[in-house]
Amino acid sequence: FDSTGTGVPIDEDADGAGIPDPLRVIDTITINAPSTIIVNDLNVLLNITHRIPADLDVYLLAPGGNVADCGLATSLTCIEMFTDIGTPVFNGAAFRDTVLDDQAGTAIINGLVPFTGSFRPEGQLSVFNGLPLAGVWSLVAADDFINSESGQLDNWSMIVIRGEPLIVPGPNVDVSVEVGTPPPPKSGYQGTPSIDANR
Repeated sequence: FDSTGTGVPIDEDADGAGIPDPLRVIDTITINAPSTIIVNDLNVLLNITHRIPADLDVYLLAPGGNVADCGLATSLTCIEMFTDIGTPVFNGAAFRDTVLDDQAGTAIINGLVPFTGSFRPEGQLSVFNGLPLAGVWSLVAADDFINSESGQLDNWSMIVIRGEPLIVPGPNVDVSVEVGTPPPPKSGYQGTPSIDANR
């Protein structure tokens, strides 16, 4: 699932108040899907241009969540992808085809700029597993240091394995089996990868 925005600014002091701008929704992806479809696994692909990536705080906000929840360790709707990582990169190519994936071998805090390839985010995207897929997903970000260096979100995508919950029999359904026979197979959708058309 791809965002429709390109070149969205990530400003450090857009209002000229002399203090870093707070976390805010930078861009969104709206997903229309049946309410029964849930997230089984979610990764994020992004490209960000910024000369000083250590200025950036970037989060993923689930549908129904509040930006105020971002940064809270107990939040179940806003997950920290990375904050204050990396060293200056003077061509601005700080994040190029960067994939945030809980199963990646390298934690993003141990990565080097430019961050290219797959990295484990600082928070756990698996917190979103089991949530409905449908709704507005938001990339939340801030440049939290005043140093005359701003950047932009070039583009981002969500790579999702989706599924439906297993159907659990109600109390009046006979699911007994004879001794020595295998149990009936569980019913329900087990998940199919969602293909990112840009890759």
